Amino acid sequence: MFGNRQSARPVDVSERRGTVDRDHWQSSEAQAHVVELFTSEGCSSCPPADQLLVLADHDALFRTVIPVAWHVDYWDYLGWVDPFASAAHTARQRQYAREWNSKSVYTPCFCVDGQPTRHFSKALKSLGPGSSVGVLEARDSGDGSFRVTFHAQGKLPPALCSYAQRLLPVGLFYLASK
Repeated sequence: MFGNRQSARPVDVSERRGTVDRDHWQSSEAQAHVVELFTSEGCSSCPPADQLLVLADHDALFRTVIPVAWHVDYWDYLGWVDPFASAAHTARQRQYAREWNSKSVYTPCFCVDGQPTRHFSKALKSLGPGSSVGVLEARDSGDGSFRVTFHAQGKLPPALCSYAQRLLPVGLFYLASK
């Protein structure tokens, strides 16, 4: 996940946020907080941020938080090509920048629940338990596809629905790779 800096063990969300068997995964009712880090092997400021994400994985807080590292490719032109970088990760960060009315993108960049934060440690400490939003289920259909259903607890805020739609493909990739 972090190249030669320090390897982090993969996050197993099944341990943290619900139940899983071979063909079926079900979340708990509480919304998990998603922490995204936009980073790059070619960024000299990124190792401390990468380390924060790795160290935080050992914290009890990460029973309610899902950490994700996105390696961007916009620093590759400097000569240190990030082997984990993807144009899709860069596009994801640029989309966020448009939503935040930001004129630029940068690394390291932390986002908590789709919102940027420059004070990651403080943001983590201030996170409370996720609110009860509903149960997400994914079932292997047996034909190489998944059937995903969400049983909402009341009316959900539009921002949460939009954010979930962007993150869902990541979760499905995770389930498919298990």
